[in-house]
Amino acid sequence: MPRAGRGGWIAVHVLVLAVLWIGAWWKPDVAGYAAAGLWALLVLVPQLGDRLVARWIARQRWAAARRLSVAIAVLHPLDGWTDRPALVRAYELLERGDVEGAAALVERRRSSKSPLARAAQAQLYGMRRDWAGLRAWVDSSFDDDALRNEPVVVFHYLRALAESGDLGAMVTVYVRHERPLAAARLRDSARMLLFAWSGRPAPLRRLFEGPLADTPPAVREYWLATAEEASGDLARGRLRLEALRGTGDAMMRAAVERRLAGPAPEPRPIASPATLDWLDRMERSLDEEERFDLRGEAARSRPWLTWTILAANAAMFAVAEIQGGSDDVEVLLGLGALHDRAAGLGQWWRIPASMFLHFGLAHLAMNGVGLLYFGRYVEYAYGRLRFLALYFLAGTAAALAALALMPAILGDEHALLVGASGCIFGAIGATGAALALGWRREGAEAARRRLVSLATLAVVQSVFDLFVLSSVSFVAHTGGLVSGFLLGLLLRPRNR
Repeated sequence: MPRAGRGGWIAVHVLVLAVLWIGAWWKPDVAGYAAAGLWALLVLVPQLGDRLVARWIARQRWAAARRLSVAIAVLHPLDGWTDRPALVRAYELLERGDVEGAAALVERRRSSKSPLARAAQAQLYGMRRDWAGLRAWVDSSFDDDALRNEPVVVFHYLRALAESGDLGAMVTVYVRHERPLAAARLRDSARMLLFAWSGRPAPLRRLFEGPLADTPPAVREYWLATAEEASGDLARGRLRLEALRGTGDAMMRAAVERRLAGPAPEPRPIASPATLDWLDRMERSLDEEERFDLRGEAARSRPWLTWTILAANAAMFAVAEIQGGSDDVEVLLGLGALHDRAAGLGQWWRIPASMFLHFGLAHLAMNGVGLLYFGRYVEYAYGRLRFLALYFLAGTAAALAALALMPAILGDEHALLVGASGCIFGAIGATGAALALGWRREGAEAARRRLVSLATLAVVQSVFDLFVLSSVSFVAHTGGLVSGFLLGLLLRPRNR
C-alpha cells in the first residue's frame, strides 16, 4: 500500500504543539491532556489504522480495509489519503481478475497532484505486467536523489529488475534506498524479492514466519517456488507452482500460468562478489532483527513470567475494587501502597506490595501494555530468572528514589506511590542495555535503530511526566530506567 507524503503530518504536529503551548498559558491543568488526546486522534489513530489497512489487504479483507481507509481519510484528509479507498478497491478488482477496472481507478489518481500520483503510476505498470515500460519510465524520470523520496516507485522498480533477471542492479538499488523503503514499511517486501530471485529460500521462509507473517499462503508459495527454482531446485519449484493453479486469486493464477509457460528464473544467478556480499549481509541483518526486534523470535516466544505478573496485577486490582475501589486511598493503603512516611515507620514491605497496585483502570491498562511489550522482550533476551531479578530490583530502585526525594518535592504534602511503572521502566532500561551491547559488540544495525527509537520514547515520556504527571513520577520512572539499564549491562542478555 503506497504511503502518502509528510507535509500534512508536519502540519498536524504543529497544531498539537500549538494547542499545548496555548493551553499551558490559558488552562495549564488540562493542556497536556488536550494535546495528548489531539495527538492520539489525529496522529496515532490514523497511523495505527494505516497499518491495520495494510494487514487486511495482505489477508484480502477488502471491504474492511476500504471502510477503515475512509475513516482514516476523515481524520487525516491531507497528503492524498482521500485516494486510499479507491486504491484498496483497485487491489480487490485485481484479485478478481479485473485488471482494466483496477487500472482505470489508478489511472484517475495518477494525473492528480497527490503525493501518491507517481506511486499510482508505478502500480499501473505493475498491474499490466509492463516491466520493461516501468524500467524505462523510472530510468528516464528519476535520478537517485529523486528516487529516495519515492519508496513505492523503488519497490516496483525492484520487481521490474527482478523480472528481467538483473540481480546486481536489484541489490544496488536496494542498498541505495534501504532507509526510504524501511520508512515506508516496504523493506521486508523488497527483501522478499531479493531473497527469492537470488535463490535463497531459507531466509525467505524466515521472513514469512516473522515480519511477513500476514502474507497470504498462495503468495508465499509463489515466492518460495521462485526461490527454489533460482537455487537450482527446479523440480520442487515447479511442483509448488502446479499446486497453485487452483488458487482462487485470479491475479495469482495468471502469474502462475505465465511462470509455468515461460522460462524459469536462472538457476544460481551469476553475481559479482560485491552483490553476494550484500546478500549475505541482508541475511545477517534478518538474524539480528529476529534477536533485537519484537517482530522476530521474541514475538513468537511464550512469556509465561510476563503473563503471570500481569495476571497478579489484574488480581490485585480486582481485590481493590471489591474492597471499595482502586481509587480509594484507604483501600490502597490497606493493601500496601507506598507513602512518604513508610521509611520512617519501617514498612519496607510496602515497596514490593505497591508494585502490584494501580490507581484506576486506565493506570492498570497503560502499565499492562508496557509490561506486555517490554516484559516479553526482556524475558526472551535475559531469561526468566534474570528478568525476575531485573523487574523487582529496578522497581525497588525506583521506589527508593521516589521516597528519598518526596520530602524535597512535596514539602508538607503527602502522597501515595502505586503501580508497576518503575518495574516497566526497568524493563525499558534493560532492553536498552541489550540493544547497546548488540550495537557495540556486533555492529547490529537493527539494534542501533531500535535503541534510537527507545531513547526517543524515554525523552517523550520524561517530558510528559514533568508537564502532565508529577515530579515524583519523573523521579520514579527515571530511577527505574537507569537502574534497569545498569542491571541489564551487569546481568547481560543471553547469546551476547
